[in-house]
Amino acid sequence: MILDLQRRFCFIHIPRTGGRLITHVLRPLLTTDGFYGGGPARHIPARAVPTQLGLTIDQFNGLWRFTVYRPLAEVKRSFLNVITRDAETVRANGDGWILCPRWREVVRVGLSDPTEALTHLWHINGWPDEESA
Repeated sequence: MILDLQRRFCFIHIPRTGGRLITHVLRPLLTTDGFYGGGPARHIPARAVPTQLGLTIDQFNGLWRFTVYRPLAEVKRSFLNVITRDAETVRANGDGWILCPRWREVVRVGLSDPTEALTHLWHINGWPDEESA
């Protein structure tokens, strides 16, 4: 997430939607009132509410908020590619490089069945399926 109170915007980065490029463009433009959630200065919870960001509801409602939408099927295909790539890396090098325990489990499942690993990833994160999205 990128938040800049002086410029009155909040960019919410959803994984696998191209947000890294937008983050790369916006970070150098931040004013002294702005911060980047992935940076060392501040930790922002993944599902932060306005009060966790130090904002009142009125301040938050006054911001221009945006994100990038990508159809669910494309997001799943992208995650499946990453799972397959990481499973191949684990086969070759071991899993010591994977820091996140949840991702380690997804890739472990993906070693035998990448599609099942994708289902597992969706389940542990509580993400919707196509019917409810």
